[in-house]
Amino acid sequence: MSKRLMLILLLLILFPLFGCKSTTEMTGMIFAFNTTVEIRIKSKDYKLEELEDIYKEVVYILSDYSKLSDNFKKYDGINNIYTINHKNDYVEVSDKLIDLINESIRLMNETNGYFNPYIGKLSKIYKDIIEYEKLPDNFNELISKEVNNINEGKIEIEGNKVKIIGDIELDLGGVSKGYVLDIIKEYLDSKNIHDYLINAGGSSILLGEKNKNKGYYKIASKYDSNKVFKIKNKVLGTSSIYEQSVTINNKLYHHIINPFTGLVNNNYDCIYIIGNGGAIIDSYTTAFFNMDLEEIKEFIKDKELSIIIYNNNSILYSNSEGDFYG
Repeated sequence: MSKRLMLILLLLILFPLFGCKSTTEMTGMIFAFNTTVEIRIKSKDYKLEELEDIYKEVVYILSDYSKLSDNFKKYDGINNIYTINHKNDYVEVSDKLIDLINESIRLMNETNGYFNPYIGKLSKIYKDIIEYEKLPDNFNELISKEVNNINEGKIEIEGNKVKIIGDIELDLGGVSKGYVLDIIKEYLDSKNIHDYLINAGGSSILLGEKNKNKGYYKIASKYDSNKVFKIKNKVLGTSSIYEQSVTINNKLYHHIINPFTGLVNNNYDCIYIIGNGGAIIDSYTTAFFNMDLEEIKEFIKDKELSIIIYNNNSILYSNSEGDFYG
């Protein structure tokens, strides 16, 4: 762990709440996956110094996977997604990254390609559009070219070695935060810690079982002040056009890209999903943005998911009722 990260950890640890003598709680924030991640862990079974070690391990897991899945930056001593994208040969990577890549491919197949980890170059085009608030002069040609590349590209995996075939780049941004939440849940459960909240920038939130309120956490909707989500032992995933977007010539451009057309769909404002499995929820919220409503309904009919879809600031569809969901 870097000295900077150690300093952040030490500064942000909060000591146990005075009104709850029998319970030890630690909270803090770190920067990972290009966002601020909030961590809350509570237990009656551990002393403060013991819980601190568990907290540090959670921080390590977040930092480790953030580096492994980074497609914009390389790190000393680590072969990550950036390394794979920029080397025209096999790259030997860790078991952790192999497992993450394989899960991304599995979810691509499960969502019929609506979630696609091969859109790295497309993502960069839209990142520049949003940052500079301008379309490139050859926008249509660029998009058409990248869609063809995605259709023709693939990756080969031999043991721990990965190679990109074709002119594509990997982008695991639509799954990596949810995936690491699954790793953290497994770790905390192994330590018999069940009261926790890991909030990865608001788009992926892992919630355990609270020691009060019948175990439920109450999470206010970020985009609808009239809605509160009532959740325990599940993940809340969100995709929205509000966070990363720009309007150019009366058209909204954002970061959720249709891998089949290379364009963005503006059929929905925001999609919330509550269910089990962070990687699954993360990829679904991305995939659903590019499906029509009937496709979504068909896709979720045999799955234990709560979903709310907004359009024009109103609920377009929900399979849950009332003010509380989950």
